[in-house]
Amino acid sequence: MTSQQTPAAGAPINKRISVLSRSGERLSLDISLADEHGKQSAAEYLEHVYERIKHKLDEPMPFAGFKAPDPHNQERMREVVLFIAAFHDSFFGTFNRQSTLPDQERTEFLEIFLLAAATVLDGRDLQIDLSTGRGRIRNELSLD
Repeated sequence: MTSQQTPAAGAPINKRISVLSRSGERLSLDISLADEHGKQSAAEYLEHVYERIKHKLDEPMPFAGFKAPDPHNQERMREVVLFIAAFHDSFFGTFNRQSTLPDQERTEFLEIFLLAAATVLDGRDLQIDLSTGRGRIRNELSLD
């Protein structure tokens, strides 16, 4: 499949999502999504985690929960994914082999978070780079 082709209707959507932590460790997961229908649920999960972190940090969230997040708003989804990833990397070292989270909790978070991020973010080869000061997300159209 070239970068200009889209998968046939009903065909699985294969993606790879990688995280480069602040310490330089890389974690990757290959995912096969059945279709595009999980975007809303994934966006709601990510928004919930985002709001919980903001609450724990005592940051105001005056409009939290008033309306469902728009999974097609790529700017917002990228902001939420980067915030959650940066928080987890800074506080728990979640994307490193040596993390302060218990193994089972870390594994569960990684599976759900990476699946949700891959679901809402456009592109096939997603790279969340936390090694830079501000963090960034690259998304390539193909898995070349």
